[in-house]
Amino acid sequence: MKILLVEDQDDSRQTLRKLIELRGHEVVAVATAEEAERALAATNFPFLILDWMLPGKSGIELCRELRLRSDGDEMFILLVTAKGDREDLEQALEAGANDYLTKPIDLSRLNVRLSVAERQIRSLIERNQARRELQESFQNFVVARLKKITVTSWKGRSRSSSRRAIRQARNGSKCTLIRVGVASRRSFAT
Repeated sequence: MKILLVEDQDDSRQTLRKLIELRGHEVVAVATAEEAERALAATNFPFLILDWMLPGKSGIELCRELRLRSDGDEMFILLVTAKGDREDLEQALEAGANDYLTKPIDLSRLNVRLSVAERQIRSLIERNQARRELQESFQNFVVARLKKITVTSWKGRSRSSSRRAIRQARNGSKCTLIRVGVASRRSFAT
């Protein structure tokens, strides 16, 4: 699995990177939120490990921004920090972090957090795949239904203009379909 690690301290970044790679993951490690944004623009990462305190934009700010993206719910975010108060944990979770780990990092806790993240990411990937398949199925259903549309009557319009609207709909042009005269099963498109 590809993991984006955002940690500004070189020694911590290298240590975490090695520990995570030992579990078989591919790690891209960067030092700032801005570098993380560039990496995210180039590659899809299902798992992000963000240090809270970063130069410039903080890890928690980055977390909030990522959650606002259209694909913001498609990634697991582990926030790492020296802050350990209950209020800090609440703030991290409110910002959208999936999990929280305090420094100094205990290897056994890191392994537990990674295991939890791996399970949740597998579930997330399956959910997103099912959502894409459902959207594709629905789109195919709508297209199939559009191909079966027939216009029996369209008050105030000629049959040729109604047929033209149906052809546009079948060819993927945007149009609005309105059902009128439900008892008589007449439809028209605009």
